[in-house]
Amino acid sequence: MSQNGGLLLALSPGCPYCKLSYPFYEDLVKLRDQGQHKLQIIAAVDTSGSVRLQKRLLEEASIYVDSVVALSFLELKIYYVPTLVLLDSQAVVQHVWEGQLSEEFEDGVQSILFQGPNN
Repeated sequence: MSQNGGLLLALSPGCPYCKLSYPFYEDLVKLRDQGQHKLQIIAAVDTSGSVRLQKRLLEEASIYVDSVVALSFLELKIYYVPTLVLLDSQAVVQHVWEGQLSEEFEDGVQSILFQGPNN
């Protein structure tokens, strides 16, 4: 985890709401890269999913995250995709957003991620 923590994108390759959220995820990566933010952005698929397929889908959508990993969503209590989980530098959960977000919620996420006191 970076000094400023990380953002976990819990996704599924076949999830239509995940795919509809790709433009927002692309914006998050661009905002992170344009500023001097050290926030890691990690995409995760459930252990029953395909890391390779999810990575390819993200790359096709021009979303370049720091890594794509397989995790047990059930063990992490992630019951819906997409889910965004903001972690601090000690991997403690700070915020969780479930489902496809409205524009208002997307703006709120961006504000929390990039306009907070540590950014």
